[in-house]
Amino acid sequence: CGDPAGIGPEIIVSALKQHNWPQHEVVIYGDYRVFAPDAALPHGTVVYNVRPDLPLPPVGQPSQAGGMLALAALDAAIDDALSGKIHAI
Repeated sequence: CGDPAGIGPEIIVSALKQHNWPQHEVVIYGDYRVFAPDAALPHGTVVYNVRPDLPLPPVGQPSQAGGMLALAALDAAIDDALSGKIHAI
């Protein structure tokens, strides 16, 4: 999901709400805690919580935890793409 302290989560939610993805399961790699509780992600959207052991990064501030979370999300997505679990990143 990019930098969890940035605008990435907002952009993801907005894009998912604007487009209909009925034939596809959408997987978000990141931390479910960065999404607003009322974000109402569309049905079929899965948030893969890549590093639940990390503290929640502060919103709007770059941090080591945010960088580690972004890297872990990218690594997990790459691993799943290379293994064939997902079809695109």
